[in-house]
Amino acid sequence: MAKNIWLASFIALATLAGCATTDMTVITDVKEIAAKRTEISKPSLDLTHVMVLRMNNDKGQRVEVTSIGPAVIGAQKNGAPAAKTTFAFTPKRDNLILFTQDVPKIKAYRKEIPVAELVPGKVFSFPVVQESGEVLEQTFTVERIIVP
Repeated sequence: MAKNIWLASFIALATLAGCATTDMTVITDVKEIAAKRTEISKPSLDLTHVMVLRMNNDKGQRVEVTSIGPAVIGAQKNGAPAAKTTFAFTPKRDNLILFTQDVPKIKAYRKEIPVAELVPGKVFSFPVVQESGEVLEQTFTVERIIVP
């Protein structure tokens, strides 16, 4: 019995490790961080093709991202306005951009996931700013993508 629990735990950890953020870009240049933050923060006024991505995080909370504007996933409470995690669709709506700015460490993390890969059950991890300002890896599971 204990061996089965250990094996199941090992498989679960290996699965999560396979979803690690290996294709994530770490940005340390302040000007580039500011440019990427500005890019992802722009709302889209194109209502002809609205998309909604519905996910759950590892805390059991629902997270929704729309193509109309960026979604703030996490932010430092009473901290620097830039200390936040934002998810948004690219203007062509072909990729989901994940962006976190870790203000104290003067670092940012950026990752793009093709929309075609956002199928129900898809699991991915990404660093998210917590209310304390700490940046911690968080796991997200795609529930569904809604395209009217």
